Amino acid sequence: MMCIPARGFKRAVDRNKVKRRVKEIFREEKHKLLTGYDVVFIVYPDMNGHDTFSKRKQQITSLLYQAGLYPSEEKEDRE
Repeated sequence: MMCIPARGFKRAVDRNKVKRRVKEIFREEKHKLLTGYDVVFIVYPDMNGHDTFSKRKQQITSLLYQAGLYPSEEKEDRE
């Protein structure tokens, strides 16, 4: 997993904070994901300036689901 903050984060403190948040969200979710994939997140700042952990978690889990990295329920039923 790699996290790349976009240039919109003016201060290093903000860039590091968003990287820590994304890494923590991925750490919480990685045991649920399919193995064998490399994931790269390019993170842009929130336009409203209200970058919260819960909002980022919702965005990241939605992206991982859209990418098909969560196993489908059919596979779980067969095993």
